[in-house]
Formats: sequence, structure tokens, C-alpha cells
Amino acid sequence: MSRLSIPFGVAAAAAAFAPAAAAQLPKPQTHPVVWQELGPAPISTGPYTGRVSAVACSATDPNRAYVAGADGGVWRTDDGGSTWVPLSDDWPQQAVGALAIDPTNPSILYAAVARAGGFPALAAAKGHPGANGPVGVFRSTDGGASWTHLTSAPAVPASDVSVDPANPNVVYAAIGDIFGDPQNGVWKSTDGGQTWTTLDGDLPDVPVNVVAVVDTDVEQLFAGTDAGLYHSANGGETWRRYGEGLPNATIVDLLVDRGNSRIVVATQGRGVWRAPLVPKPAESG
Repeated sequence: MSRLSIPFGVAAAAAAFAPAAAAQLPKPQTHPVVWQELGPAPISTGPYTGRVSAVACSATDPNRAYVAGADGGVWRTDDGGSTWVPLSDDWPQQAVGALAIDPTNPSILYAAVARAGGFPALAAAKGHPGANGPVGVFRSTDGGASWTHLTSAPAVPASDVSVDPANPNVVYAAIGDIFGDPQNGVWKSTDGGQTWTTLDGDLPDVPVNVVAVVDTDVEQLFAGTDAGLYHSANGGETWRRYGEGLPNATIVDLLVDRGNSRIVVATQGRGVWRAPLVPKPAESG
């Protein structure tokens, strides 16, 4: 059975995204709500599932979903969570931080793979079999039955991957080696991951943990880094720190809440923050 131990934020808590006017806690619901544990499977040392780092649900099949773990690989359900199938048992490296599904084809899936435990030297000292396994971006075109390591992307721990909602051939990856690496930053592919170019430009020289595309204007990108939130209005050519008042904290997750025209970020140790989603400045001339 696969190891399943899963860190890094899945998505910031939905309750934190309540409308700005609703400053008070929501009233208790008048009907009971009962949560159901879905798994996917217990870890080898206890009865519980480990830390889940990513969830991705099919937009066309309500019963299909994928989950991943910090040291548990990728799993899939085709029956709404009743049963799960491990998809990466043959990987030497099982540390997965993010998943993204092609919005037009639920069988095409991307996985961001990092180092086991984040500390390869420590993991190796403990005899972890995936301590020095391949890292970066992986792609499956058959629902996870087989995978290709996209070796043209940096062979550096990847922390997030995002597919352009308007063009599924455009894929963005957040590269974030926590010990520092010249290839840290945002990378872009325009051919489904076959080739990649860097968009780090004037991003700070720190790990990038999450990247998101504004679905109504794909030239607008957000990058959550170890030094705050950055925004690009021109497809990643240039970046600027977004807004004022946000602590200089590590951004571990973000949500572009287009319906309420705002962006919500989760930080490491400084809570959840939100700000208005400012439209891209009109071009002059």
C-alpha cells in the first residue's frame, strides 16, 4: 500500500471568504451537517489518512477526483470517494504539493513534485527511498495510469501548477526550492508542458509557492512567494508587489474570488488576508 502523509495548504478555508460586509461569524445552520471521511487510505503506521496537500475535482465527472500527499503520491476516485486507486506507487519520489486538471479533458493531469519531507539530507539520513528522487512537474494523459516527467521544466522542487482556463496548452508552474535555487520563480509552457520559459523577471529571489491565473483576463497572474504576493498585468513579463498592508509573510495559498472581485491569501503564521481585485490598467494610446 502506498505511503500517505500529506502539508502545504489545500485551499484557504471557505469560511474566510465570506462577503466583506459579513464581519460576524455565520449563525449555526438550522439542520445538522455531518462530515464523511473519504480517505483515501490509512498510513502504514496508524489508522488515519496522512496530511493531504492537494485536491483536484473533474469539471465534467462529479464522481472523479484526485488527491495527493506530501509523502503519499497521487490517488484517484471514480465513485465519489468510496474507493481510491494509488497512481504513483512506481515513483521513487512521492512528495506531491499540487495537482491541476486540464479543464477540457479530465484525463490530463499535472502534478507538482517536491523533495520528500522538504529536507533531502535529513530524509536520506533516515533512509527515505525517495530522498533524491526526481522532482519538478509531471503529466498524465490517461487519468494517472501513467506519467511523464516533464524534464524541460526545472529539475527543482515544484510547489504549484496551474492550467490556463482559456487555453489548456498554457501551463504555469511555481518553482520553490526552500534552500534557494537560481531557477526559483514562475515558469510557463505554451505546449502542454513540452517546453518551458521562465517568467521570474523582477520577482524576488525567493521560492514561489503558488501561482494563479485570473480566468477573465489570462494576462493577469498572481504569484505567492516567501516574500509576499506579487501581480503581473502582462502575462509575467513584469511583476509588482500587490497592494499595501499585507505582512511580508510567506504566501502558502491564494484564491482569485472573481465573483466578489477580490483576492484571498493564506499566509504562514499570519492568518488569512483579502484585498480587492483591481482591474488591469487600460492601455494608453
